[in-house]
Amino acid sequence: MDRILGAAYRAWKNGEEFRQRRRRLKNFTYGRQWEDMVTDPATGRTMTERAMAVRETGRQPITNNLIRRLVKTVIGRFRSEHAGKEPPENLKKVYERNRLTELDCRLLEEFLISGCAVQRVSRECRERGKIETFVDNVSPDNF
Repeated sequence: MDRILGAAYRAWKNGEEFRQRRRRLKNFTYGRQWEDMVTDPATGRTMTERAMAVRETGRQPITNNLIRRLVKTVIGRFRSEHAGKEPPENLKKVYERNRLTELDCRLLEEFLISGCAVQRVSRECRERGKIETFVDNVSPDNF
């Protein structure tokens, strides 16, 4: 058991750099590109880049976020391509139960932001005492 926990811990620690990079990319995508922490060379204090820019120039930094618009455009295109299509007959219930089109849109958004997309597919009993197939998006922060 200790070997398994040790391997899981090492895998988690090895993913820390990816998780930090993902958070930064997500901040950029959602217009928070001035939130990186920096050290003020004059005082040695840690502050956000926004606070540093305000301190140095006396003005709020200007942001023109083109990334978010691009991501929304790609997701919109994906959604419109899949809007009229019927899923295969044997997967219809899975699509409806899990709202797979919307789930896939959210997964594509994550992939466009971080380059990583993780879904968990399971057969389990969640409701009505019946074993069914479920699809869940997994946040890369928890992967």
